[in-house]
Amino acid sequence: MIGSVALLNDFFLEFGTTVKSLFSFLYIDSE
Repeated sequence: MIGSVALLNDFFLEFGTTVKSLFSFLYIDSE
């Protein structure tokens, strides 16, 4: 159970980083 929680945490961390860079890219692109 702990392992899957850590895996989910890693996934959301990666996902959040990807989304953040994507949004900043779009924001810079629209300027």
